[in-house]
Amino acid sequence: MGEWLTEEIDRKPYYCDMEKVKASISEIDEKLSKFYAYCKIHPRFKQEMFSKQAQERRSRETAMAFLGIEKPITLDPTSSYEKTEAEREIEKLKIRKLLAYTDASQYLKNILSSDAPYLDQSVCLRAHATMCQGEEEKSRIIRYNRFRDETDPVIIVGQGYFNPVPGELVKPRTDLLFQDYYYGAWDKDHPIIKGAKFLTEYYRIQPHMDGNKRMALLCMNFILQNGGYADVRFHNGSKERLFDCLKKSVLTHDVTDLVLLIAEKENERCNQWLEELIDYRLRIREEDEPEQVNLEFVPMGEKYKTKQTSEASKKTEDEPNA
Repeated sequence: MGEWLTEEIDRKPYYCDMEKVKASISEIDEKLSKFYAYCKIHPRFKQEMFSKQAQERRSRETAMAFLGIEKPITLDPTSSYEKTEAEREIEKLKIRKLLAYTDASQYLKNILSSDAPYLDQSVCLRAHATMCQGEEEKSRIIRYNRFRDETDPVIIVGQGYFNPVPGELVKPRTDLLFQDYYYGAWDKDHPIIKGAKFLTEYYRIQPHMDGNKRMALLCMNFILQNGGYADVRFHNGSKERLFDCLKKSVLTHDVTDLVLLIAEKENERCNQWLEELIDYRLRIREEDEPEQVNLEFVPMGEKYKTKQTSEASKKTEDEPNA
């Protein structure tokens, strides 16, 4: 028999070696500080960067990446009018699945944009139900709007190194995850570390009949974005590393390697954000006068906030429409 999660390890708290991860996290925080400092001087860039259209586009791109982890999913540029009926049906299923995942991601982003963003069991259940709308072929095993319980059949995890939490213990274990860990012991953790712990524990519980890994990744990105970070993407080419790191985190409760992987992907996304910033600078030739704004970004905080000063707001109101 190979490696297996023991009850002793399963009861241990999660651990991260800060000495190994602090350099990677500091590099990301430094880049984001520069990014948000620019947003302070050029809030129009921030508005463009985080517009609804831009957010939806990034959600679709993330959906393509995450769905491709389990099975490569691609859409070719050929018009559906040039495809056979069978090809069109296959493509419809792909698009339906992608858009359902995108809708789930957007639902979480809508919560993030609220005055008091939160993550709890009800949010996870609604996001999961939204995500699964594109998978009618699995409707017999997917339980919408509730977690697994003792009435459900036993599920088997593909990697086979632990048994999912028994159905009758899913609710108390998820209660523990949110009440004691997410809003308790992990509350002061850096978002990347907190995201790694949440991803591991949610995946270990397997609270749904299907879609646990994808749902755990959605929640991880919620945690990152709630801290002002970019959503990360694991493409098909990095899935083996993800699975290996996730396996180690489950079996040892040491999330260090998983944190380093998430930080690597976060760094890639930060570089993309900075590239968009540079492109914006070139497009406007930085002719705009800096607007008077008060922007705060605290990497360990909930999210950054921007407030126009009353003088700037008044100036905008008095300006004639272009």
